[in-house]
Amino acid sequence: MKIKIRKPELGRYKNADHVEYNEESYGTCIRYESEIDEQILLEAYHYAIEQEVNVYHWIRKGEFTEQKEKTDKKRDSIYRGMCGIVRANLKNFNPVVRNYATHVLDLINNYGNITRNGYDAETSAIDSLVNRLEGSKYADAVEALEISGWIQELSDLNALFKTYARDTLKENVKKPDITMKKARKITDLALRAIIEKITAKINTECPCDFTEFIREFNAATDHYNIIVHEHYGRLHAKIDINPANIADIAVQQYTGKPIFIIPELTLAVKERDESVKIVELIFSEDFSVTYKNNINCGTAHIIITGIGKYTGEINATFNIN
Repeated sequence: MKIKIRKPELGRYKNADHVEYNEESYGTCIRYESEIDEQILLEAYHYAIEQEVNVYHWIRKGEFTEQKEKTDKKRDSIYRGMCGIVRANLKNFNPVVRNYATHVLDLINNYGNITRNGYDAETSAIDSLVNRLEGSKYADAVEALEISGWIQELSDLNALFKTYARDTLKENVKKPDITMKKARKITDLALRAIIEKITAKINTECPCDFTEFIREFNAATDHYNIIVHEHYGRLHAKIDINPANIADIAVQQYTGKPIFIIPELTLAVKERDESVKIVELIFSEDFSVTYKNNINCGTAHIIITGIGKYTGEINATFNIN
């Protein structure tokens, strides 16, 4: 019984998997270069892969830039939220807390409106501000104002921003002349030409000469085909919204009218490689909200319900003064 070359489901591979699969397949072809004996086809395959990798890196550069911009918006939001809490405590009934709020606000004002600075200037300013707020001089004030969580979140987002900024600089790739779709098609054609040539050799020559190559090639193909099926299953599986993390909601002022707050939600989702990805959920696309007791002073309730590919329900509260 002959061992056949199994066909990879190339059209269904995600870009990252498509690149990895072809790089691995090319490595297999080179290891059995003498048996394949098709130098021109192998060179064409190698050129196609290099071209696709260049396009893929360009796309990744755009993704890093997008993530950097999103992270910048998040850290701006956290910074403004923290400043809002400090200012609100200027009217606190407790004079000690009011004094602490004045003390911290003086520090914040020394930096000006850092959200209007350029990326590098804002990053440096946040590092400096966080470092001072975490020092012993402001320890009592931070505790009294209950802003330690905000400071930690601001620090984490600033660190994440610096990571994306470094990744963007690393991907200094010239803009390619073709699209990823076109690059993938060229790579697929080059690989299929090799597979067809080897299949013809198997039918006319001794199949045993290609046994080891086919086994190694098929092992990689099976691996990536399984990834496709797992990914397809995840796309159609419902994800429970219940473990989502809800960002702190600032205290709201009584207006006599219903107060509507759209909570910020993030959810840790496990990837196929067991790594965890933090996903920011989008209102009206990933979840809906309803409210209870959101007019009068006291505790208001938000009921968050998953929609689309998300299911389940979680509750959040905020205070109205």
